[in-house]
Amino acid sequence: MLAGCSGTGGDAVKLTEVDSPLSAFLSSLGGLALDATSEQTQEFYAEQERKRQNLIATCMAEQGFDYFPVGGDVVVTNSRDVDRPDDRGWVEKYGYGIVNSPWQDAAPTTDPGSSEQVDPNSQHVESLTDPEQQAYSRALLGEPSDSEEEWDWRDHGCDGWALHELQAANPWEQAENRRIVEATRAFYTTVLDDPAFTELHADWANCMAEAGHGGFTRQSDAEASTRELVGKQNPDAGETPDLATITAKEVALALVDLGCREQTDYRQRHLQTQFDLERQFIADHQEELDALKARAGQARR
Repeated sequence: MLAGCSGTGGDAVKLTEVDSPLSAFLSSLGGLALDATSEQTQEFYAEQERKRQNLIATCMAEQGFDYFPVGGDVVVTNSRDVDRPDDRGWVEKYGYGIVNSPWQDAAPTTDPGSSEQVDPNSQHVESLTDPEQQAYSRALLGEPSDSEEEWDWRDHGCDGWALHELQAANPWEQAENRRIVEATRAFYTTVLDDPAFTELHADWANCMAEAGHGGFTRQSDAEASTRELVGKQNPDAGETPDLATITAKEVALALVDLGCREQTDYRQRHLQTQFDLERQFIADHQEELDALKARAGQARR
């Protein structure tokens, strides 16, 4: 019904990422909602860290050591609150956000008058003898190793065990789900290569060419060209990057790009096409996705 109502004129319903059928399904597996705010995102990861700390404490206690859960104050910024490539004012200031990154402006600041939290575990370890400290470290982090072998949680003490326990409830980490997880990741990686986007890519590229920016075949190429320009600067060879000139070019190109996206109704057409492909992906993998959801529900019990 939503797809049928979408359009470019009048009071037609506008699609957003929240309307993604595949994301809606994946969100039902647990974890963060697709439209989570920065506050909700921060609380989710803070809760994950609190669980991890409590698991470490339980594990250490079983081995005869005291461990005091710490942290949980994880600072996370939702990308949708920072990156706004469809907002003209944002584009005029940041372009694509390559030279002047909006993430720098969004970085949390620390009150210089606030005192840092003291880790009670550090104080506890300092009170132990050298042999006790070594035993404590082995219990918490495992045996020191310079091995380049694949990371195995079993080699990393209570810290590794706690992470493994958290991941055990994560459907994306379960071996039984590996096939459908890989298929889903592959879908997101290759979706823009689908022929269904050919007309949209062409309309946008033609608009860019008419505006004097030819040579692009898809919208992501414009941003990539700016990254390539920045990458050509080599301070190690004595070159001083002319950031002012690069920034001006970035903003100018991004504004033309935005104008062409507006002119071709790029965002709505892109979402409509992607969501159609997502529905087809769900239909093609319905049995595997249902099994994934069932296992995720069992893991949360």
